[in-house]
Formats: sequence, C-alpha cells, structure tokens
Amino acid sequence: MAGGWDWPVDPLLPFTQIATPIDRSNPETDEPPLNAAEGLTRRQSLIMHTAGAAHQLHDGGSGTVRPGQRADLMVLDRDITRVPVKDVRAIGVQYTLISGRVVHDARAQTGRARAEAAQHMSVLGAGRTPGDSCCRGH
Repeated sequence: MAGGWDWPVDPLLPFTQIATPIDRSNPETDEPPLNAAEGLTRRQSLIMHTAGAAHQLHDGGSGTVRPGQRADLMVLDRDITRVPVKDVRAIGVQYTLISGRVVHDARAQTGRARAEAAQHMSVLGAGRTPGDSCCRGH
C-alpha cells in the first residue's frame, strides 16, 4: 500500500495522514473511530507513507534507510514510534535532508518562515470539498 496526500482535496497535514489509518478518527470531532477494527498498526502506516509511497512513485532510491539510498530524511521533534498515536498529529520537523543535505532547519529564520507558510497552506486546504480550487481568491 502507498500512503499520500491528495492536495487540494486533503489538507497538507502529513502526520495526520500517518495517524488516521492507525486510530481511524478525526480529532476535530467527537465521533467514535470509523471502523476501528480496520485500523493499521503504526509500523504499517509508517511503511505505507515511506517505502510504499516511494515504490508507487517508482523511486528505488528513497523510502527506506539503508546503504545506497539517497538519504532523504526528516529529523522529528519526538520519536514517532513511541509517542501516543493521538500525539503523532502534533509532531514537528526539525530538519529535512535531501540526498543528505539539510534543506530545512526549523531553528533558522528561513526554516521558521517556511514552516509558517506550510501551516498557512494547510489552513487553506482545510474544509474544502473535492473539486474546490486551492487558489480561489488568490
């Protein structure tokens, strides 16, 4: 399976996309989880959103951490494999590396500006119905 986002139908909230198949819930509502018995394990969701997505994109150089791969990595502000699932949605990215080179540093001024811009894009995408434009009114 491959996990991913369908922007602009789905807001750009990658950690929500990782958590939702696990807990089958919408944190913005008080509704019970949808078909909770169909939830994936944390490992399955992480593989789906890393190796599975890379496989779908025919990208054999990324998606896993092993010798010979490009070293496209994110350094998170907490251990995604150990925090409660409800906390996965709030994880932050400290660094992003592409081919082993840091392209995002959350501590740098430009990194904070990019993070704010990404948050703004997520807000723009929230609540839209399928087929709506992400650029309406811009």
